[in-house]
Amino acid sequence: KAGLVDELSLLHYPVIDGAASSPTIFEQGEQPGPPAQLKLRHVE
Repeated sequence: KAGLVDELSLLHYPVIDGAASSPTIFEQGEQPGPPAQLKLRHVE
């Protein structure tokens, strides 16, 4: 899966939902893995 995404546009909406069944921004399936390292490159 490395190199699969070139660019990501994300609109952050300030709402908190702590339910365990709530979907997250990025779902990866049943088996959790190490977190992806993201780097902020640009803000408008």
